[in-house]
Amino acid sequence: EEWQRAWDAHVENWIPPSKDSDFNNLTLFTDVVEDKTRGRAGYARAEDLNDDVESPIRTVTEQKTIPYPFSVEMICQVKIGHMEPYYSAPITAPFFRREWDEEEDPQTPETFEKCDIIERFVKEEEDYDPDEEDGGEHEYYYTIRIERAAKRTLEYDNVLALETHVITGVPWSAIRFKNIAYTSDVFLKKAFRHEMILPDDLFPRAWMNLIPREERES
Repeated sequence: EEWQRAWDAHVENWIPPSKDSDFNNLTLFTDVVEDKTRGRAGYARAEDLNDDVESPIRTVTEQKTIPYPFSVEMICQVKIGHMEPYYSAPITAPFFRREWDEEEDPQTPETFEKCDIIERFVKEEEDYDPDEEDGGEHEYYYTIRIERAAKRTLEYDNVLALETHVITGVPWSAIRFKNIAYTSDVFLKKAFRHEMILPDDLFPRAWMNLIPREERES
């Protein structure tokens, strides 16, 4: 009953937070974005963006004027270092370019890499199927860029080298958005918080160590 009263009071008194009172001031970092943010400037859930199969994903150039909300980041499902260009390149090569491979770039959680979209181009007619699900109805392919530090063995010593990977022909289904840590609604300053309260009769009396032993055993 106490929890319910607290919740009812929260619902009755709640008002939308202003820009300067929202968690982490997310709304101050970005411009108003499209309707997919559901009217909340600078904030969107990754799940909403990932469900939007119709809209093109913005390139880094487009994001200079229409940035994505501060609450999400972009990741791509590719497997770095699996093809011949990597094996035949010099050990100190800082740049690799290849095409996305449906078989060698498995779309599994283990292959996520933070990435940027540098180009977008329309699919050929034979690759576009408006009735196909799981991204087949999306009308674009993408060129992505991944930059990361990689450990290399050079003259019997391990060194960190900055690698740039450019991968062309990446489908929509291999590009996902991820919620930035600590940006979900539970971290809003005015989110409802209350200690859990369970009725005593849910527990055996033998578990209640604050009750005198003789009462618990009676």
